[in-house]
Order: sequence, then structure tokens, then C-alpha cells
Amino acid sequence: MRIKLSEKEEMELVKWIDLLHKKIEEGKWDLETFTQLADIRDYFMFQTLNALTEADTEAVKELVLKFENYEKISATHNLFFFTLAQLLSLKHKITIMPEEKISYEDWEKSFERTLKELGLRK
Repeated sequence: MRIKLSEKEEMELVKWIDLLHKKIEEGKWDLETFTQLADIRDYFMFQTLNALTEADTEAVKELVLKFENYEKISATHNLFFFTLAQLLSLKHKITIMPEEKISYEDWEKSFERTLKELGLRK
């Protein structure tokens, strides 16, 4: 990525997401508000797209942890950052919790069990 922000600048961007959302909710928006919000989201999405092909797993893990932190900061985009973190974790088989299921096969077995426990499968 040609545009690289510092961690402090990224934290400010995450805060701006909620401020821009508040502006929209209050009806005080204009076209620029939507452009700014889209630009901020795209910044994090392009980071994710670049990291999907990244060979340095440790660098990707740092990004995952950063996104998990942003989940806690943004009230309006916590699920956005959760999804980006999960996507990278699955792609690079990065586990944070000790017993976490990361392979498709492990997930499939676990999900079948979940479906049975919820009464959705016999």
C-alpha cells in the first residue's frame, strides 16, 4: 500500500468512523461525509486484501490484533473489524485462543456438532 498511516493516525481514523456515522444519523451529512466514510473503510479493506497474500504470518498476526483492538473502539463498525480479523485469521491459520478451530475440516466437525446441539440436525 502506498499510503501507510501510523498507528496513532489509524486510531484517529477509527474514531472518525463513529463521528461520521453520528453526523449521518443526525441528518447533518453531505456527499463528502459518505465519501470520507467509504475512504476510511476502504483503507482498512485494502490493508486486508494486501495481507491475504502476505507471506509474513507475524505481520499478519499484528494486523489481526490491531483489528481486534479497533473492534473495541468503534461502536458502529465493530463487526466490520471483527470480520476483517477473522478473514485474515482463517486465511493464515492464525489462532489467538488455545483451542481455536482454524482448519476447514476442524470447523466443519465443530459446526456439525453445534447444529446437532441446537436441534437443527439429527
